[in-house]
Amino acid sequence: MTRLIRLLPLLSLLLLVGCARWRGGGREPVDKQLRRADTLWKRRGEPGQLEPLTQAYLDAYALSPEDPRVLGRLARIYVLHGDLAVTDPLQHYGSAKEFGLRCLMLRANFAAQVTAAGGRVSPKAVSQADDEDLECLAWTTIAWSRIALARGPGMGLDYAVIDAMGARTLALSGADGDGRGALARGLSLAVVPRVMGAKIDEAKAQLEAAAARQPERLGRQVDLAVHGLHRVDKQAEADLLRAVAEAPAPPEGPSQPEDLAAQRRARRLLGMPEPLPGEALDPSAPTTPEGVEPIEAPAP
Repeated sequence: MTRLIRLLPLLSLLLLVGCARWRGGGREPVDKQLRRADTLWKRRGEPGQLEPLTQAYLDAYALSPEDPRVLGRLARIYVLHGDLAVTDPLQHYGSAKEFGLRCLMLRANFAAQVTAAGGRVSPKAVSQADDEDLECLAWTTIAWSRIALARGPGMGLDYAVIDAMGARTLALSGADGDGRGALARGLSLAVVPRVMGAKIDEAKAQLEAAAARQPERLGRQVDLAVHGLHRVDKQAEADLLRAVAEAPAPPEGPSQPEDLAAQRRARRLLGMPEPLPGEALDPSAPTTPEGVEPIEAPAP
């Protein structure tokens, strides 16, 4: 069921009160902090960088809790945490969704439609999203889709909203170079159950397009297998998962953690040993920020 939109309170009284020396300095302090955080984002593949990277974006939030640039990046980093999580990924996707929705609520027309619908996000509200909202919209769609895909039919009343968000993301993305719009659209289409008129072939086509845009990103291949091929060709699904599981170790670079996580996911789905040979899993990840209510994973 679509949850009521709640404006997130300040993270632990603006998270780090020590940053108070920057408050009142206008836009420049948050710009400076975002530049620092974005530099760390490019180094996220290096060991030990994920925690300081996340904290850097939370520090930016402490400085400017209603800056859409900050909220969009927080949605992105918590999607990454969900993708990397060994356990409880829904907690992180839930944080990503909440940051993304807070960002979208900054647009007056979006907020007005939510208010008119009794505090619920509606397809009509989603239609108000504009080019400037794309970052927040895309990561919210991806996070919400992953929550719905994990939870299954119990989220039946969310399907129309998620579908609208995916369609709007794709429309605003156009021929985006990295295929993120196609990924969001493919996942949002995969959410809809067959009994509710699922567009299985369209979901597969969008996930194929996302994978083709970045064929080196193993997570795209796993999404194509699990959410695109599963209901169409199970043998092709298994073949693609095996290709990912047995692919050479991903090269060093910013996306290496995500690619390794995708390989582990493929191996898990195939019943192969985890972790990868010679690899020790690091399950560490920051907890959900205070003031962002986590979405609990369903009982097994």
